[in-house]
Amino acid sequence: MRKYLYFILCLSLLSFGCDKKEVLPTASFTYDGESNSTLKVGTNDERMLINHSQNGQSYLWDFGDGRTSEEKDVVLFYPKSGTYEVKLTVTSIDGVKSESRKQVVVLDRVLKKIIIEQIQWITHKQEGLSFRWPTTSQADVFFQIQQYTNAEMEPLGIYPSCPVIYTSPVIKDVNQLTYDPIEIPVEEKIIIGKIRNSNYGYYAIPENLNQVYLYSLMAKDKAGDTFSLYHNGGGGNAIRIEKEDIEQNIYIVDFSQLSRIRLVCEYE
Repeated sequence: MRKYLYFILCLSLLSFGCDKKEVLPTASFTYDGESNSTLKVGTNDERMLINHSQNGQSYLWDFGDGRTSEEKDVVLFYPKSGTYEVKLTVTSIDGVKSESRKQVVVLDRVLKKIIIEQIQWITHKQEGLSFRWPTTSQADVFFQIQQYTNAEMEPLGIYPSCPVIYTSPVIKDVNQLTYDPIEIPVEEKIIIGKIRNSNYGYYAIPENLNQVYLYSLMAKDKAGDTFSLYHNGGGGNAIRIEKEDIEQNIYIVDFSQLSRIRLVCEYE
């Protein structure tokens, strides 16, 4: 009888051991639904990482730049250019882990060309404008980029406290109504940034202080006085991203308010 009970006990233990199967997790994710092993994006571009893992109890994302997340699905972005590895670690209820890794190449938008599509200014005084224009029908014109570190203007449209990082060659004797495009190649490396989660990402307004550049179309008259024909801190601006295609290596920002300027960039 004792041998019989021992046999039944062993059989029960064996049966219990066979029934308990270890559930293994499988880590898997895609970028916005695409399963490419490498993703190319511009700085501060946002991509949704979709978690397709199976049998996971918990998740840990490592973005390769010191940031991590324990959310199931996450929004991916990088403020700085470089090559990063995204790693997803999935842990099952039994503590078993599985990993999936993908590479992200983050590129800067580098200014290659300034196209002044049209130039307009009014020679008589206009009330309510954030610009001060020449009183003559001709002036020398140039394009200027400054670091937007101070919102004070003196005189109107001129930001004397903002450091200048780029000044284009001067175009002589430009008419106040010019509709023939003027192209200016840019030899220096000027990186055109992008602010996340902002409808005003290229506006030189106080909330963007120290985050954007100040873009100005400048004019100088025969007397040597300098004026701002356009700047992206003025009211009534229309600023839009005209084209954004990393595969075709093109990024264009369009600025307009009477005068119109396009900044043509490539990804590097």
